[in-house]
Amino acid sequence: MNSRAILLTVIISLVLLTTQPQVGQANLRGYSVVHENEFLRLYVNAETAEFAVQDKASEEVWYGGLPEVRQETVKRGAARDAMRGMFTLNYYTPSREARSLNSYVDSVLNEEFSVTPSAGGVRFDFILGKQWGEDAYYPVFIQQEKFESLLEQVADRFDRQILEEAYTLIVGEERDYDPYTNVFVYGMDVSAVLGYHELVVLKGKLLDRYIGTNNTPVERLKHYVELVADTIVSRRMDYDRRGLITPTDLAFLKTGQPIYALLDTTYPAYYKPELARIFMELGYTPADVAADHSLTTIDPPKPNPQIFRVPAEVKLDGPDLVVTILAGELEYPINVETPTGERATYMPQSMDVLPLFGAAGRNAEGYLFVPDRSGGLMYLNNTKKLPLPSYFGAVYGPDRSVAPQQEQISPGPLVRLPVFGLKEEGRAWLAIIEEGQAIANISAELAGKTDSFNKAYARFTLTPRTTITLYGVQTTQDDRMVDAYAVLPYKGSITIRYKFLTGEAATYVGMATAYREYLVNHVGVQPIDQASPVPMVVELIGGFHDREPVLGAPREVIRPMTTYTQAAQIASDLKARGTDLLRLRYVGWSRGGIEHYFPNTIRLEKALGKKDELLKLLAADGVEVYLDVNFMTVMRDTAFDSFRTGKHGARFLNRSAARVFKFDQITLQQIPDKYAYILSPNHLGWVVDGFLKDLAEYPGANISLRRMGSVVYSDNQDREDRAVTRQDALVKVKEQMARLAASGRDLLAEGGNDSAFPYARQIVEAPTDGSVMLIIDEVVPFYQIALHGLIDFSGQPYNLGGVTREKLLKTLETGEIPYFRWSYADSSAVKGTDFAYLLGTTYWDTVDAAAALFSEVKPILEKVRGQAIVDHIKLDEGVYRTIFANGVEIVVNYSDTGVLIDGTYVEGKGYAVHERRGHE
Repeated sequence: MNSRAILLTVIISLVLLTTQPQVGQANLRGYSVVHENEFLRLYVNAETAEFAVQDKASEEVWYGGLPEVRQETVKRGAARDAMRGMFTLNYYTPSREARSLNSYVDSVLNEEFSVTPSAGGVRFDFILGKQWGEDAYYPVFIQQEKFESLLEQVADRFDRQILEEAYTLIVGEERDYDPYTNVFVYGMDVSAVLGYHELVVLKGKLLDRYIGTNNTPVERLKHYVELVADTIVSRRMDYDRRGLITPTDLAFLKTGQPIYALLDTTYPAYYKPELARIFMELGYTPADVAADHSLTTIDPPKPNPQIFRVPAEVKLDGPDLVVTILAGELEYPINVETPTGERATYMPQSMDVLPLFGAAGRNAEGYLFVPDRSGGLMYLNNTKKLPLPSYFGAVYGPDRSVAPQQEQISPGPLVRLPVFGLKEEGRAWLAIIEEGQAIANISAELAGKTDSFNKAYARFTLTPRTTITLYGVQTTQDDRMVDAYAVLPYKGSITIRYKFLTGEAATYVGMATAYREYLVNHVGVQPIDQASPVPMVVELIGGFHDREPVLGAPREVIRPMTTYTQAAQIASDLKARGTDLLRLRYVGWSRGGIEHYFPNTIRLEKALGKKDELLKLLAADGVEVYLDVNFMTVMRDTAFDSFRTGKHGARFLNRSAARVFKFDQITLQQIPDKYAYILSPNHLGWVVDGFLKDLAEYPGANISLRRMGSVVYSDNQDREDRAVTRQDALVKVKEQMARLAASGRDLLAEGGNDSAFPYARQIVEAPTDGSVMLIIDEVVPFYQIALHGLIDFSGQPYNLGGVTREKLLKTLETGEIPYFRWSYADSSAVKGTDFAYLLGTTYWDTVDAAAALFSEVKPILEKVRGQAIVDHIKLDEGVYRTIFANGVEIVVNYSDTGVLIDGTYVEGKGYAVHERRGHE
């Protein structure tokens, strides 16, 4: 770039910087301040139901929708107008046609909304869908005296001209002969329905029209009758041809009283909206139209049945903006009459909430943040990624109670935290879904994909839907497909909290810090005791079930991998190797092994030993034992347990028993006879009751929750009092985790959903790995930054794939606690079974390397125990610096080449630790 180009760039940049506040103020024209506190101002445009929020310290403004119409260059018309809306409601018609209603296009532009003050903010009430169509405001037939009286009230001469040109004054004049002897109207016996009453046009543009070949009286009369007949047929739901018209239908013409008629094809189509406007301005209502139509036999106007009413609240809460969709007050069409005369219910299927909030334009620099696995960044305006699908990930993963999974494809999005955000230059925002998170999907899209903006938002599934194919029906494939819905839509609220960051805090680290503070101040998560020992986390495999021939017949047997006594030996060995605190997760310890029997009672597995041997393990010094249990699915059902599929099992949307299937590792297809039943959330309570009652006999035992911290399953029963939405299921799961924690037992949770944060002492298999989604430009440790110092967390077992140097560096970079999975017996025993994923877990093969890794990281982790991560910086490719609140800095180098960082040489696959008095 030459010097002239550089100078020009600097000048343009200065102009943009100096004009940006003016642009912001210009965009706020029409807005008024409806509420403010010491941090924020809330602006609302009451004419357009739009809002904006301003940070008082930095004067930065964030808009709820499209900030300036002229900035949108991709979409036009109604599609562009929709970008100004707060939300879009999606639903399906009974014919399986997808439709959407937007709060701006289908409510504001129809002037069917209200804005009222509320505590701390404002409330919006939207009526989506125009209740009456344009044709409901003007009559097809109207008496002469009434029409001319209305015409006199029209002041505008052009409006008068429209009415005079559109309407034709007609009458039936009685003759003493049959005027239709030579008149042939296709499909209609004119003489039979009109008799001796000749249809006469008295006034209107129709008189000036040249008709037929010769414009003869016969041709004109024929044309007049056809116009009247076709107009009646088009206004009767039960008529589809002229031949159905009866003498009664035309009786209003035989009274001798002239009547004005809006005859089809006699006026331009573009007159229709003008006619509706003119009559509305005259105070003419659909009720008046119905009264005029009652004098004839044509149908009265019918209201649009597809009307939804949606309330929303926007409030300030300290430094945060809180937006709530009051889904519990949402009204939708129930058993309404459709245009075809049938009855139908239109279920609200999903809703996109604030899809353009804080969106960034085509020239912005920064990134979208999505919570995929540990966290991912999508660089703004990265045109190279536009051909890829946009990001779309379900919070807590897909709901397996909606429909059976047919195949196991490659790993997709994985979302454990209900958060997302956007950074644009020196400002950023983070959204936290407080209510409705279990029915939320995080979406992020780059500018140029569908419009001119980079945006991140959430779509909420209000009514789960699937398609069922009916077999044995002799018709087309499409006709065999029917929609199946949950019995009721979600009735709770949808609440999103927006946090605003400026300056140096406007980064993904700042977002993670804001979320950490939220966990402490709003969720009640307490920091770890800095003086507590760094644990070594170990999972031991107890037993697994297999089949072998006994006397020539196959029989199930339990193959022990780690008995109670052997578990105690491993614990003793690890303690002797310098482990101050051993956190032991014992999987497969109860009857049935890994895939244990229904856990409403505790029954030990005989193949693993006796009760006193397990009690000895539980009493070991410096060892926390977490007995693993799966409350979420029934892995093996027997005739003698307390589980009954029809009573206790959850249901798919097709109302069959909900199951989680296993899959063939080669074909990736479902194995029909290998599955676990999903337990209905309604019955979690009594199962936990029974487990806790029996656990009283095992003092010192803690609880490992295998699936409760990683999945959420709904129950799609066909009865309203038994169905459980996914959000309600989340509430029930959290209630049981609270009960388990209140029992005096520590909890270890697998998976790491945020729902487990208030209760778990340890999380394993947390999403500490990078995203596999190609749309992600950079992987960041958002999850680890937010959680470090609050809850101990571990990712996948370190010994799977070998205890490598990279795993040691990951521990130091993020504070992740090393986690290992072992079995005392040779793991080759699982080869050829359903548990082949446990190959390579033999304790003696990797314990030396694991102990060496733990011994190396332990003193460093002790330095940052209970400390928040205050910064995380990428210094070079594969080189990162993590700074902790107490001033400790750790630089890790994942590359093979050494680097010089601030005067310190960090070798390839090495690290450096610096201790300072405070964060500089």
